[in-house]
Amino acid sequence: HIGLQMMRAEPLKVQGVVGLFPFLQVDRKSGKQTRLRMITQSKMCIAIIRAIAPAICSLPQWVLQFLVKLGTDSDMCTHTRHVTLRALLQPSVMHNIAHLASTEFADLDAPMDVDFMERMHRRLAFVYTDDDHWAPFWQFNELMHQIPNMVLEMSQVRVSHAFCTNPEQSEAVAQQTAAILRKLIDHHEGRSPL
Repeated sequence: HIGLQMMRAEPLKVQGVVGLFPFLQVDRKSGKQTRLRMITQSKMCIAIIRAIAPAICSLPQWVLQFLVKLGTDSDMCTHTRHVTLRALLQPSVMHNIAHLASTEFADLDAPMDVDFMERMHRRLAFVYTDDDHWAPFWQFNELMHQIPNMVLEMSQVRVSHAFCTNPEQSEAVAQQTAAILRKLIDHHEGRSPL
């Protein structure tokens, strides 16, 4: 989403965008998105989160570790869980997470701007993965149908939306991204068609 906004604002400066599991619009069919949207758009829920965050942060370390493990991706490595735990102990983090989520839900409430993506399709590529509620498979299919010449790929290995929390998944996504970037650069320089 941010890459597309930058491309829209500065089309001559942004040569291309590779969207990894892109959150392009709110998925009204997703129960998880619906619940998160209701929470982040409720001033009362945000006030409650702000009020209880210090109490949660004062819980014993083993309880916090359990909560982080319970509330995060099962593929998350131990080091990343530890970093997440340290971040959540910061008083402002929960507020910032809620603010980010509420602004994303507000910005992405409208349908995807397929016309803009069609105009920029030679400079765009998106990668999707199975079972991702932020970048759902129906969106991949819709873009394949509406913009058939755009680079759209499924992840070559099973990865989660939070791939950066797992070293093996990060490596797989980095390799696929590098291959896509080579395609876009070769096309941009006239060496090959997309």
